[in-house]
This record gives sequence, C-alpha cells and structure tokens, in this order.
Amino acid sequence: MKVLQKSISIFLCLCIGLSVHAQDFVMTFVFTNANGNKDTVYTGAAEDASYFYDAQYDGPDISDTPINSGLDVRLKVCGFVPELDYVSKRNIVHYDAGGVVIDVEVISDDWPIEVSWSTVGVTNDPRIASSVFTENSPAFWGESDDTTAGLGFTPLNLGFGKPGVGSATFRRSGYSVTTSMGDTIYRYFIGFVQDNPNSTSPEVATADQLTLYPNPATGSFLQLEGSLLASGRALDLLDAQGRHLRHYARIPQQLPLGELPPGWYVLRLQDRNGRYWTKQLLRQ
Repeated sequence: MKVLQKSISIFLCLCIGLSVHAQDFVMTFVFTNANGNKDTVYTGAAEDASYFYDAQYDGPDISDTPINSGLDVRLKVCGFVPELDYVSKRNIVHYDAGGVVIDVEVISDDWPIEVSWSTVGVTNDPRIASSVFTENSPAFWGESDDTTAGLGFTPLNLGFGKPGVGSATFRRSGYSVTTSMGDTIYRYFIGFVQDNPNSTSPEVATADQLTLYPNPATGSFLQLEGSLLASGRALDLLDAQGRHLRHYARIPQQLPLGELPPGWYVLRLQDRNGRYWTKQLLRQ
C-alpha cells in the first residue's frame, strides 16, 4: 500500500510540474535510414513559448556535440543574429499567425530515409492547419521548388480534426552544407503554417481529374473516378459553409453518404505534393 501511495505521489508531482496549455502540441518524428539506424526529434508549438530558445520547453544546444555519421537528425532555429541560433533534438516554438519554420538537418550514410510522426496535444488550431514537411526552401515558397527529395509539401495532417500522424520516404535534399569535419548536412523544413505553401487557393478539378457520380446523389454511395485518385493523399468532405464533416486518410473509390442531409457539399482532395483540388456535390 505504501509503495502504491508513493507511486501516486510521484505521478502527481510529475503532472504538477508539466505545463498544460489549451493549444500546445508536441510532435515526435522518428527517422530510419536504409541501414536501419534510427534517430528521434521532437517539435511542436506553445502559446507561451519564447522565440528561439525556451528553457522550459527546449532541449539543450548540441551544436558542439560530435555528429553520429550513421544517422543524426537535428532541429535548428535561426535567430536574427548568429548568437541566437541553436541546434537541439527538441524545439517547441511560439505560435505565430504568419507561420513558423524549423530547419531539419539530416546526416546519414545510407539513403533513402523514412520518417514517421505522431502528435500529442490539441492540433485543431487554424494557424497550423496546413503544416508541412518539405525540402523546399521557405524563401522560395510559391516561386520555385526543389523536388530533389521527392517530398514536395508533405502534409503533417494537422488541423481540420486530423490526428497529426503520418509518414514519408525521402532522398537527399538539394540544400546541403559540408562541415569542417567533412560531414554533409542535408536540410529540410517543418513549417507550422495556416496556408499550404504550394496551393493557398484550391483548384477545381476537371472531369478527367475527378468525377463524382451520380451527381446529384440520391443513393447511399458516391462513386469517385479520375487521375487524381492515384496521386491523392487525403480526402475531406465539407458542407456549403466550409465546415469540416469527414476526413479520409486513404482515398476511397466509393464514398458512403449514409444519412447525409440534402444540400450542397464540397469534396476536397489533397495530392502528394500538398495541392488541394475541389469538386461540388449535390445531395438530393
């Protein structure tokens, strides 16, 4: 009984010591290279986090720690002056309506690399709804793309009621630097952003790209066809006011309508590059 009471006391102390905020979330990113080596980093956002380094949230600066050449992944946040730059395995950033970007530095002997991520905490804040993992430099979002790694703007599946989980396989990025020790650091980016950098305005899909039938829909199911199905990453059903109703992590060829009330709806498909495509649906 005393052991149980002691365990409960320790648990309560730990809970009291944790900061809990209504819109905080933490993401775990696990990287695995072709040789099976693994490395893990943590990032996320908090309302009360400081810009750059925050002692209550962030890990220690490991800029001077020797690189593990088998596989080493580090997060870098850049300040306005070099003295504010720091590198660690854990960076929790301040919420910013304009978006926040963290550099992901990867050093590996074996490629390609698979990354998977999962989220703890609230992830339905509209300011991070279109967050991405990408090889594209934030300085050129919307102007030019580096598609070397094959990531495009890979959605982190945050916001719109999504669970904040996913995975991707990627190659060496076109952005790289060589250290004084001869190690090559390949750079990627995690962007906590409100608007998808690749497509802030969804495009209306053509009949060849996405067809819904029957439309108007009167039965229990809706059939989907078109070239976008093969490249689709996720599908969302919205009502006429843009409110999110359903999310599909895999694109179905047959969509159950169930008890969906009569009216106008929008199907929004997201492709592997993060672009959004829409199609209107009339339910009778």
